Amino acid sequence: MFTTMNMLKMSLVKNRVGFNIFKTPHLSTPASIASVSCRNIRMTPHQDDRRKGNLNDMFEKFNQITEKFVSKLPYPAQKSFYAFSAGLRVQQKQFRYWRSAQAKKKIDPHSYITYREEMAIYLLKKDFLKTAWIVPTFLFVPFGLFLIFIPVFLIPRYVLPDCYWTRDQRSKYLTQLATSRTAEYGMILHHLSYHKDNLISQDRAKQRLHALVQQVSEGGVPSVDSILHLLPLFRDSSSLLRISDLPNPVLRSLCNTAFIVPFQTKSMAIRSLTRSMDFIFRLDRKLRDEDLLHKLSPLHLEYATLMRGLDSLSLSPDANRYFLQHWLQVTRNCSADDTVFMLHAMVLMSFNYSETKFKRKCFG
Repeated sequence: MFTTMNMLKMSLVKNRVGFNIFKTPHLSTPASIASVSCRNIRMTPHQDDRRKGNLNDMFEKFNQITEKFVSKLPYPAQKSFYAFSAGLRVQQKQFRYWRSAQAKKKIDPHSYITYREEMAIYLLKKDFLKTAWIVPTFLFVPFGLFLIFIPVFLIPRYVLPDCYWTRDQRSKYLTQLATSRTAEYGMILHHLSYHKDNLISQDRAKQRLHALVQQVSEGGVPSVDSILHLLPLFRDSSSLLRISDLPNPVLRSLCNTAFIVPFQTKSMAIRSLTRSMDFIFRLDRKLRDEDLLHKLSPLHLEYATLMRGLDSLSLSPDANRYFLQHWLQVTRNCSADDTVFMLHAMVLMSFNYSETKFKRKCFG
């Protein structure tokens, strides 16, 4: 009987924690709440301390069992397991930021949401479908932690958010994603070249666009000033560079640039692109206002520049920071309505950017 009860307790505890996944164990399982409320026993401090000590011993024993199991796995499987544990901690932190933002909005709907809170909300929403199956399996399915581990090890790209990937997986998958996006940049440059040859009546604007497209086509990186010189052109209603005037192939390429599903109707694609660039514009403003450029970790820096068109995994943290610094200079001069300009600036700045270009201080 004693052994059976201990096994039952171990089962309940197992469904709440994994191997060093949470810093502090959460003990409020439905079974424990029901048990305490039915008995209606008021514990003395001594009894409470003894109960906590017994539970801590159980957690420690479970961690030892898990560690022993993991130590017998092949090295790649061990890496996936520890990456999964780290991913749970990252999402726990994101959830705390989300909860903090929700608490502030409850007090004042117009309260300021910080950059980190905004990013946490975005990532939780983006990864919801991939995360939704993990938590119920982990909490309620017997041996859920080990069942989760099978697809985690075999097909991590399709079943897990990127925060659960190993460093090698992250580098491989995100580089593939960035490479497939860069393949779409040629269509966008071709469209700009068509405009410079056929549709622009202003000689000065035509000269600037011609010089910029030629520079990028020859492998160069335009300066911030030369990109900003194009801003009036994109704001000119007669230039046919408004988002509603863009042909469908260009819209699909721009959707790939912003990591948006390209197979949508034109109105849906325009709405998605506008919403995406408005979000990046808000993030840029928060980065400047909170002076976070030199405070972002290398991981957060990689993600920030990846969102802004760069193959950030192939670059050093300093190269990513240099790119983000000059991108913020560009968007400082923009408004939330400059969606098409910001998308094209993303392409022009990142198309030929590399570690070598960073060392040459290509943005001027």
